[in-house]
Amino acid sequence: MKQCPKCNANVSDTARFCIKCGCNIKKFEEEQAQQTYFCPECGTKFSGGTFCPECGHDINEDLSDGDVSSTTLQNDAFGDEWLTDIEIRIDAELKKEKAENAKARMNKDLAMFEYQEHADGTYTIIGLKDKNALMLFIPQGVVAIADGALEGSNALQINLSEGLMMIGKRAFAGCKYIEDIKLPSTVRVIGDEAFADCVSLEIDLRHISHVGRDAIKNTLTDKRQQQKLKEEAIKAEEARRKAEEARRAEEARRKAEEARRAEEARRKAEEARKIKEVADNHEKYMLAFNYFEGIGVQIDRKKAFEMWYELAQKGHARSCHQVGLCYSQGYGVKRNKDTAEQYFLIASNEDGFAYLQEFALPVYKNQKKPANADRFYVSEEAKVQLTHAYLLMCKQMENDGDLRIIQYVLNVSRNWGNAIDYKKIKYTTKLLEQMLFKKAEQDAYNGDIYAQCILGECYKYGHGTEKDLEKAKYWLEKSAKQKCVPAMMSLAQKIGFLEDYTEEQIVWLSIAASYGDPAAKYDYVKFLRRNGSDSKADEFHNRFMQDDEYRKYCEDMERISEELKNFLN
Repeated sequence: MKQCPKCNANVSDTARFCIKCGCNIKKFEEEQAQQTYFCPECGTKFSGGTFCPECGHDINEDLSDGDVSSTTLQNDAFGDEWLTDIEIRIDAELKKEKAENAKARMNKDLAMFEYQEHADGTYTIIGLKDKNALMLFIPQGVVAIADGALEGSNALQINLSEGLMMIGKRAFAGCKYIEDIKLPSTVRVIGDEAFADCVSLEIDLRHISHVGRDAIKNTLTDKRQQQKLKEEAIKAEEARRKAEEARRAEEARRKAEEARRAEEARRKAEEARKIKEVADNHEKYMLAFNYFEGIGVQIDRKKAFEMWYELAQKGHARSCHQVGLCYSQGYGVKRNKDTAEQYFLIASNEDGFAYLQEFALPVYKNQKKPANADRFYVSEEAKVQLTHAYLLMCKQMENDGDLRIIQYVLNVSRNWGNAIDYKKIKYTTKLLEQMLFKKAEQDAYNGDIYAQCILGECYKYGHGTEKDLEKAKYWLEKSAKQKCVPAMMSLAQKIGFLEDYTEEQIVWLSIAASYGDPAAKYDYVKFLRRNGSDSKADEFHNRFMQDDEYRKYCEDMERISEELKNFLN
C-alpha cells in the first residue's frame, strides 16, 4: 500500500490514479524520480522524496513558493550510490510518521463517535457518544454509517466527507434540528427511514442509486414533496374532475332522458294497471252481486260475502259497505253488529251508503219525537245526517254512474224523501227515475241481464217512462230466461194477494225458489198454505229450513210482522 501525494489516501501499490481525489500518482512518481534536491535548511543532497532525510524539512513548502532553482540538481551531477540506504530508511520513517499522524488525526476526528475500523484502513460509524453535540464532522476514511448510528442526535450541523458510500437504516432518524445535509457524490446506498423525522431537514437524494423505504419521511423535503404531490394531485384531480363532470353531465343527460322515457312508460303502465285493477275490482264487486242476488248464477251469499271481504281488505269502499251489510243482516256470515259498524265506519268517508248505515239511520231511529208529532216527524239533526248521506251517494253516482248506485239512491229518495233537503241537492225522485230508465235501457240493449230486469221494472211501474206491461213482460222474461232471479221474482209478483197468482206466476216463483232466493221460498210456502196444501207446504218448509238464508228470512218476516202489528195498534 502507498499514499496519494495529494490527499494522503491509502492506494494500491500498482495504482496509477488515486480513487479519492483522482491524482495521477504514476506521473508524480516519474517526475520525482528525475529530480534531485538540496535541503535549504541543512544542505543535504537527496532525490525521490519531498522531505530532507537529515532534518525532515518539507521541500513541498519551498516548491509551493516557486523557488526551486537553488535546490534542484540533475541526477547526473553527483553519483547516487551513497544515497540509497539513507533514502530507504528515511522513506520508511516518513511513511510511518505520516501513517501515525493520519491515524492520530482520524482518532481525533472520530473521538465523538463509536466506530469500527476495517482492515483496509476504512471506518464505519456505529454510534454517537454525545447526542447533545452541536456539530458533527464525518471525516474522510469513513465509508459507512451503521443502522441507527446517529439516531436522535441534537446536532445543528452535520458535515459528510467524500468517500462515504452507505448510510444505514435510521442512521440520522429523529435529528430534528438539522436543516441541511450535503451528501457526498460517493454515496450510493441510503437505508430505510435513514433521515425519518428530521423535521427541519432539506436534502436532495436524486443522484443516489438506491434509496430505502421512507428514507426522508416527515422531513421538510418530504413535506414539500408531499405538498408538491398534493398540488399536482389537486391539479390532476381538478382536470379529472372537470372531465368527469363533463362525462357525468352527458351521462346524466342521457340517463335523465332514459329515466324520463322509462318513467313515462312506467306511469302509463301504472295507470293501465290501476285502471285494470279498478276494472278488475269493479268486475269482482259486480260478480259478488250476481252471487248475492242470483243474476245468471245460483244464489250463494256466502261466496258473495267472501268476494266482498277480499276486496274490502284492499280498501275498496263499496265492498266495505257490503261486508258491513252482510254482518249487519247475517248474509253469508254470522250476524255481528259490532263488526258491521266497524266496516260501515271504514267505508263512511267515501261511501254514502255506509255513512247512511253508520251515522244517519241511527240518528233517525233514535230521534225523540214531540208528544203532538205525527208518524212522519223527522228531527233537524236527522234531516242534516240523511241529507249529508244522500249528498255523498249522489257524488258517488256522478263519479261512477253504475246502474245499482242509481237504483240505491232512488230507493233512499223514496224511503226518506221527506227527511232530505232537496234545496241542496238537484236529484229528486222523479229525476232519478228518469236517469235509471235511460241507464237501464242503454245497458239492456248491450246485453246486461240485470239492466234488462230493471228496464222491465221501469215499464211495469212507469218509472221514468210511460207504463207499458207488454214491454215490461218482454224485458223481464228475457232477463229471467238468462237465470236472473230478481226478474223471476218480478214476474211472480202481482199487485194484490198471493191467492190471485196465476199459474205462470207460480211457475216463476218456484223457479226463483229453486235458485235459492229465500223470499221466493217463503212466498211459495205461504202460497201453498193459503191454497190448503198444508202438508205440501210443511214438506217444502222443512226442506227449505236447511238453508240458513231461508231460516233467517222467516225470522225477519215474523219480526217485521210483529213490529207492524205494534205500529198499527
